[in-house]
Amino acid sequence: MFRSAIVGCGAIANTHAGNLAKMHNVVISAVCDILPERANKIKETYAPEALVFDDYKKMLDEVKPDVLHVCTPHYLHSEMAVEALKRNINVMLEKPVSISLAQARAIIDAEKESSGRVCVSFQNRFLKRNKTAKELVSSGKAGKVIFASGSVLWSRGESYYRDSHWRGFKATEGGGVMINQAIHTLDLLQWICGEPEKLCAKTANFHLQGVIDVEDTCDAYLYFKDGGHGMFHATTANFEDAPVSLTVKCENMLLELKNDDLYIDGVKQELHDSAEIIDGKPYWGAGHKMLFNAFYSAIETGEPMPVTVADAIPAVKLLLAMYASDGKDIEL
Repeated sequence: MFRSAIVGCGAIANTHAGNLAKMHNVVISAVCDILPERANKIKETYAPEALVFDDYKKMLDEVKPDVLHVCTPHYLHSEMAVEALKRNINVMLEKPVSISLAQARAIIDAEKESSGRVCVSFQNRFLKRNKTAKELVSSGKAGKVIFASGSVLWSRGESYYRDSHWRGFKATEGGGVMINQAIHTLDLLQWICGEPEKLCAKTANFHLQGVIDVEDTCDAYLYFKDGGHGMFHATTANFEDAPVSLTVKCENMLLELKNDDLYIDGVKQELHDSAEIIDGKPYWGAGHKMLFNAFYSAIETGEPMPVTVADAIPAVKLLLAMYASDGKDIEL
């Protein structure tokens, strides 16, 4: 039986705790948040026997869990993962892996010295529609990627940021729509198509000026290593949270990932995931259950982590380049 702890008891912690509570080989031993009422709510809802802390280091030292689920603001991800690894504790790390490449490298260095290992929560890689698209491209069956486009059209208003001490600020969130909302789709694009070698991007804050100091909108043009091109558009200025869209035009077929389905040359594929959405929002996807099962299995068997820190770095590298571009080409 794995003894797990959760640090950070905001919205995404409910998805982690809800899934863990349904796993036969995991018990939530402790929860931690600087706001005790949030930690107590997670305890009451999912883990009545869990201990409650407001200091995560004290929790790690006293509880000595096998696994730490890090669900805190972005700027704390690297620090908390490193502290857990110093204590040989495995880490399930929410996205983004970090807000800088230096922070990501610090986790990799700590992992080399630890018996604990890290998995990053890019759960959408586990959905059948995305896995099938990846396999078609990787196997060569789809042919060379000619063009790819991704879009994330979501809505985040002033209250979303006013109710948080860290969202909307470069120093604590690391950016805006790209690093928070669009990173999953950006990761899928590079995972399926390969890492771009160059990009040109522009970011803007259209509807939340004076509220946040990061972007609410980003547009980017991508250049892939094999000659293919791509575009990416993300915004939190939409009127609703629309389903994400990812289209990959290949030599032999057109792949469209939309409305939670995969279409090949316009034909909807009959793919069914064996995962339900547990305590999350529909547009977050239903991959957490499969990711967590693979993560705990890898700890048990010694197999590679399902999504390593190295696997998660390309998406961060891409979005940081988008921030730096300001309309100029950036070599990756």
